[in-house]
Order: sequence, then C-alpha cells, then structure tokens
Amino acid sequence: MSRMESPDENYERVTVRLSGDRLDRFEEFLEEADTSKSDVVRKGIDAVVATDTHDDRGPPFRPPTEDRLARGYRKLYRNANADGVIGEEAARRVCSGGPDGLSKTEVKTSILKPLHRRNYLKRVANIYGDSAYRINGWDR
Repeated sequence: MSRMESPDENYERVTVRLSGDRLDRFEEFLEEADTSKSDVVRKGIDAVVATDTHDDRGPPFRPPTEDRLARGYRKLYRNANADGVIGEEAARRVCSGGPDGLSKTEVKTSILKPLHRRNYLKRVANIYGDSAYRINGWDR
C-alpha cells in the first residue's frame, strides 16, 4: 500500500501531456492495477529520483508495489551479471516457484513482460542471439 500524504502537506498541481501509444498504455495500466493517475505519477517520481544503485544498497529503482513483481525484480537484480544482464532462461528459472508457484512458462507473462512494460527491464539479445533482459538504471 502506498504512503498516504498528510492533509497538512502543501500540494502543487503537475500537468503531464501524453498522446498515442503512451497514453493508451497508461490508461490500460491504470485499469489493470486499479490505481489512480496521481498515485502512479508519485511512484514514478519516487522511482526516478531513487538514489539506490546496484551495490549493497539494492536495485536501481524501487521495486513495484505488487508483491509478485517486487519479488521477481529483486531476484532478477540479484542474479544479473556485472553488466546488469540476465538471460531469459535464467530469468525464468530464478523467478519460478516461490509463494506464487509460477512455472517457468508463466514467469514470462506474469513477471518479465510487466516489468518490461513498466521500464524496469529492457529486452536485449546476448552475444549468441538469445533473449536476455537488462536491468534499467544499472549504471546509475
């Protein structure tokens, strides 16, 4: 659950213009996540201005609020190589099982794709042409 802001805090309205595919994806996410525009913008700002790096302090961005995605993100971060990359097979293996009992096949649609859509991961190919994922913000 996100932190509720105090009624004593001063608020300032921030306006964002979106169009096309970005607007469609945003509206789809709001419906799927059953959340508000303001909450998403606040969380996005918190993720962008996070000071964490890939050292002992943790991943470069705050994990998602959904438990399944947060667990998956942390596992991917811990198992990525020195360049912040993890192969798709390894990603499926490390994220499978757990409290959700996900199969390797389910990991792609339940964890990898949502993290990619939310810009936690970038899909890349490794030197052999196999699919891999790079942790966004790794070089911060």
